[in-house]
Amino acid sequence: MKISSQQLILAGLTVLAVAASSETVRYRKLETQRSKLDHAAIPKYVESLTIPSVLYDASVDNSIEIAVRQITQQVLPSGYPITTLWAYGNPLEPSTFSNPAGTVEAIKDHSLLVTWTNDLVQDPDTCLQDPQSDACNYLIHILQDKEGAPIVDQTLHWANPGRSMCEDGSNRTDCRGTSVDAYWGPIPTTMHVHGGHSIPQSDGYPEGWFLPNANDIPEGYVTHGAYYANFETPLTQTMRNALATTAVPATPNVIDTVANVPSTPNTATIAPVSPIGSNNGATDDGIITFIPVLPTVSNSSATDDSSDDSSDDDGATDDSSDDDATDDDTIVYTSPPIGKVVCDYSNDGPQATLFYHDHTVGITRLNVYAAAGGFWLVRGEDELADLYEYDCLGKKQVLPGPSPKYGEDPNGDYEVRRKIREIPLMIQGVSFYDDGSLFYPANRAFFDGKGEGDGFAETTGFDSSFPFKPNAESDVSPIWNPEAFFDTWVVNGKTWPKLEVAPERYRFRILNLADSTTLNLVMKVVDTDEEIPFYIIGGDQGYLPYVVKIRTGYYTQLTTPGGDNTEEQQISSAQALLLMPGERYDL
Repeated sequence: MKISSQQLILAGLTVLAVAASSETVRYRKLETQRSKLDHAAIPKYVESLTIPSVLYDASVDNSIEIAVRQITQQVLPSGYPITTLWAYGNPLEPSTFSNPAGTVEAIKDHSLLVTWTNDLVQDPDTCLQDPQSDACNYLIHILQDKEGAPIVDQTLHWANPGRSMCEDGSNRTDCRGTSVDAYWGPIPTTMHVHGGHSIPQSDGYPEGWFLPNANDIPEGYVTHGAYYANFETPLTQTMRNALATTAVPATPNVIDTVANVPSTPNTATIAPVSPIGSNNGATDDGIITFIPVLPTVSNSSATDDSSDDSSDDDGATDDSSDDDATDDDTIVYTSPPIGKVVCDYSNDGPQATLFYHDHTVGITRLNVYAAAGGFWLVRGEDELADLYEYDCLGKKQVLPGPSPKYGEDPNGDYEVRRKIREIPLMIQGVSFYDDGSLFYPANRAFFDGKGEGDGFAETTGFDSSFPFKPNAESDVSPIWNPEAFFDTWVVNGKTWPKLEVAPERYRFRILNLADSTTLNLVMKVVDTDEEIPFYIIGGDQGYLPYVVKIRTGYYTQLTTPGGDNTEEQQISSAQALLLMPGERYDL
């Protein structure tokens, strides 16, 4: 069927919900209570879809920095209040911060180094220039109840940077807490590339979180989680050099995670390592053991154990021992700057649609809802190499394109936008308060249908004798919801957007970033309600062996010429393209 130029209504896709110690308060609650926004009154299909720009391209730079910051953005249609969000971007280019974030274009089998930075302070740019100013004061969580109380549930197993009383009686990080107070402290983050291949230390351990480098971290707080502080992180030479080039603000007092006592302040200089083969603390494959909170060590501390006699690669020999070392060969073993971590991603998996997002223990759901994430697209140098040479009609394979390119503006430049045929779509279910801020349930009553969910830890509707945590007889937390479903669909940071399309083939990379909702997607012509089938070419882990045609109630495997292309019934007559939370399709 030929499609004339028309409006493709992106958020009009049919959606099927499947049920599947007290802090010192530095912030005042809101003077006026807010109410939930009536989602039915939000105009649909009036705002144009935002096409994610390319934040970094690995063919241009293979060592990058991505920070998380607080921004405001027009998510609701024009005329509605703006929304406070978290967003990822290049800290050297403040205009790149958006929600969802810009795309990382990675190259298959090429390593990419990322310095992740927690910039959740009042004014990150001013803070870097004047670390002692109020610009470096930390921010509290933007997900709050109707009165402005942050809705972090401290009775869950969570980061617990303030080391409030744990359920086992200890005072430490990364435990199930006992406090039912609102958490007014700084926000921990850690990052994960979803679906990617990486060494364990770069995979975004939930307990590998870190706080921003704020100048007002409360006394007794720990600036990082147990795995960040106590796991030896191997860094290659390039990773060390990448860390050396990042800004290193003043280091605050650090509390050891295990011993719960102040550790030695980190005053060592971050320095590039010497070349691979000097063997002054490096193994033969160039890996440096990254030891937390230790002073600088010189070559004199190197031992025979630093050389792997069983390895004969990389050209390392006995001649590369300490005898030839000079002061310039010094390797620094130290903690990374507070608020940062360097990760190494090999991108040695298949060409696929991945995405990056927060992974902090106990608050992943909150941080992802607030910050969303960004696409991480792994492409081979020959993108068609993983496909059969011919399609089911015997024609040469061709992928729709082009995609957005690094340095181009797919939203402000009409000539760039009109040529794009590959578009990532990040779909997220949200709800709003009437002041434009994000709504997220602040109590368990919301999940059980016993309240509006807008009051922190309210137990309205429950029998007064029903036990909640921290009651030892209960395993029900008063704030956390096992699932959360919302009333408004946001695509690429806009509610119910539209996209002007040409009568040509398009490639969409779709991600379901909903908290709990499974999507059932259908595409139809606006005027006639005629269904347009999807042609699936890939999923979470790369291209499919053959194209699959999907329409409501049916699917067809389009195999090679002469194959059996019989249409089959789906499990349900209502089933179209199903996406679970976190699932991706390339179509």
